Order: sequence, then structure tokens, then C-alpha cells
Amino acid sequence: MDGSWTYRVEHAFRIAGGDVAVLGELSGVIPHRGRSGEIRANGVVIQVAEVAVEFARVTGGGERIALVLRGVRLDQVPVGATIHPAGCGESRPGLPVREQNPT
Repeated sequence: MDGSWTYRVEHAFRIAGGDVAVLGELSGVIPHRGRSGEIRANGVVIQVAEVAVEFARVTGGGERIALVLRGVRLDQVPVGATIHPAGCGESRPGLPVREQNPT
């Protein structure tokens, strides 16, 4: 099992192929290979089919870690949401879980 990580969303946008990319702040170490994940926002947990690590060029030079989320809609990833590995053991009891929705 990979280590625990959390990614706090600062900006989300649709990319080619209908996937959603997010920019934000990473805590912990995220594996580069894709794996399933969870979006936690507004008291709901949304399952993500795949979370993949990408790098985005930012104004002023340099790169930032960006995530590509497959199997979710843009409106499911609000600013302030957090993304976690699926089954990381941090789920809070009582949060409703929504299965991934078709795009």
C-alpha cells in the first residue's frame, strides 16, 4: 500500500478527453503511477477511477504538481476539496459516498 497523501484543490479545469485537472497543494508523497482515489467536499466522498500525477508549467517559470482525475465531472471538484488515495483509512464515518458519475 502506498503512503498517505492529501491534495487540497485550489483550481480545477476540464482538459482534453473530458478528464479534470487540478492544481493545489500536496501534503505527503503521491505515487507517480495512477491509482484510484477519493474527492472529499461538502460532506460527500466521491470515488475517482484514477488519479494520475502530471506537472503543469506555471507563470514565472517552473512546474507544479497537478493531478489528472479520470471518471469525474468538473462540478464534482470544487475549490477547497481534498483528494486522497482510495481506502486510505482516513474516511470519516457517516460521510455519504457517491460512486463515480458518467461524464
